[in-house]
Amino acid sequence: MPKAPDTVTLELPAHVRWLPAAQAVVEHGAPTLGLPPKKVMRLVMAVEEIFVHLARTTPGCAVLLRLLRRGSSVQAVFRFQADVEDLWAMNLTAAQELTPTDENMDHMGLLLAAGVSDGFSITREGGTVQLVLSQDKVYPETTPSDRGLTAARGALRMVDDPHPAEVAEACALARGLYPAEKLHPDLSMAGKLVDNAAGGGIVLSVAKDDAGAILGMMFWEQTSERSVGFCGPYVFSQNSGPVAKALTENMLNCLARSRTIGVCSRRATDDLPLEGFEALARIHYCHKNIVCAEQRIWFRLLREDDGAVIWAHAGMVDFLEETYARLSLMRDIRTVENIGIEMPARSVFAAELNQELSEAHLRVLIPGLDVEENIRKHAAHLRSSGYENIFFTLDLALGEQACLGGALMANGFEPALVLPFAGKSDLVVFQHVASRS
Repeated sequence: MPKAPDTVTLELPAHVRWLPAAQAVVEHGAPTLGLPPKKVMRLVMAVEEIFVHLARTTPGCAVLLRLLRRGSSVQAVFRFQADVEDLWAMNLTAAQELTPTDENMDHMGLLLAAGVSDGFSITREGGTVQLVLSQDKVYPETTPSDRGLTAARGALRMVDDPHPAEVAEACALARGLYPAEKLHPDLSMAGKLVDNAAGGGIVLSVAKDDAGAILGMMFWEQTSERSVGFCGPYVFSQNSGPVAKALTENMLNCLARSRTIGVCSRRATDDLPLEGFEALARIHYCHKNIVCAEQRIWFRLLREDDGAVIWAHAGMVDFLEETYARLSLMRDIRTVENIGIEMPARSVFAAELNQELSEAHLRVLIPGLDVEENIRKHAAHLRSSGYENIFFTLDLALGEQACLGGALMANGFEPALVLPFAGKSDLVVFQHVASRS
């Protein structure tokens, strides 16, 4: 008999008398899915606020609530029919606009739900809205190892399903040997990396010698159906070349059996063997008390590109044409500045923040008429909060996103790199130019 998924589903009307049922599902289900008590209460609070908001703004509408485990997090997923007009209060900058008045109570609840969540996302499919609230599980920090590099004994072998203790050792070695800007954030919490691998979010392999010593590690994740982003190779051997090559070739061999067309580095180390890779971009990174430096992003095409039609604001076209010519990718670029569809008055952005690396990644969840002002507010808020590396990603398959390139460039952003195949089509990443000062 097939194993049931770790998911609880509840369908109920948006009315406050049903709030205890939604609360109970999260209170009792989230601990079963591995969330600790304090995190459970934060998820309960966020679910309460969203449910009460729906009961006030769309009373009686059908709400589908799912609770599930996804790798290292537990998620509460809402699906409902509603206007997205009021969801702007989930923006990172909404607190600057809201005061605790009666007319703002609905918005205050959304602000609180976003604030207590470790992550959230909003998507629309026709008239149906899907809102996802996430809470990350808690993991102990992995202490960097001071062991240094190891002399290999015997032949190399790849292990594609390493034991958690081996992953923990590899994470500790990577933290001890590589600078912070080369490290994926999950390397600081080996248990999180293990859970994400077990949940299928990433694929992880280690290199070992005949004596069982761990000589290296590399991992990657499917960023879309046709694209993979990788980190590493992290090498712990005195003879780094053969280990780095073996880890990279192992990844490419695994992907050869998939539908992946292109691979792109997310945190590539200097050990990456460059044969077959193209330099995708040079990104300027600044860190606290450290001079700004360049980090190179690498790309490799695994099979023939059939070409694609993409959308772009006119101000992005020269950058895109140069990039695609350099990568020998066929793209039919259609310019768009205003697609003329009716949009909400207020836009909503998602923000992924990494304080240690002074890094913020923004993306649009709901385009709105205020998008240019919202971009300006987010950039100013992040800069004043100490974030020096601010990025904004658009999907060029979507005209309503591609046309935002003009608003980004009007507010201090410049196109920095293209990630082929990484979204519905290619993604273009903008960087706030103030990050280079």
